[in-house]
Amino acid sequence: MVKVSPPTWDAGHVSGDTFTKEYESSYLLTPPEVFVADHMPDDPKWQLLDAPLSQGDFIRQPHLEPELAALDLRLVEPLRARHSVRRGDSLALRFANPHGFRITGSVRELQDHEHGQRCETSEDRTTVTCELPEAGRRAIALFGPEGVYLGRIYVDVG
Repeated sequence: MVKVSPPTWDAGHVSGDTFTKEYESSYLLTPPEVFVADHMPDDPKWQLLDAPLSQGDFIRQPHLEPELAALDLRLVEPLRARHSVRRGDSLALRFANPHGFRITGSVRELQDHEHGQRCETSEDRTTVTCELPEAGRRAIALFGPEGVYLGRIYVDVG
């Protein structure tokens, strides 16, 4: 099995002219199918996948963080980044969660990163169901244990 270990990622970040060391291991020995969640090489062969993603499939996939895979979690459905539902409906997100980690979700206005309507998590911790009572474009932010950010899915509520 191929694993990717990029030498500069996870070393820190740049703000203006200043580099701040901030080691983490989110991308250390990352499987290619996880790495391609947010890195699209110009040459498809460098995706290191048996069946490389097209540009369209890359853009349409959910916006997930490598922490999801590091926790051995996998989003089973939906498999697209953007969905449309009727006002008053709900959207269920199903996960493979072999370790039973607590997964939570929050429906938010697109630019609001602090306030949101909490989603319901099933007892077996494999499904997060979000009620969508108001029309407009929303983001469902996903979190794992200790509030670790796992990613987001967009919803157009009409």
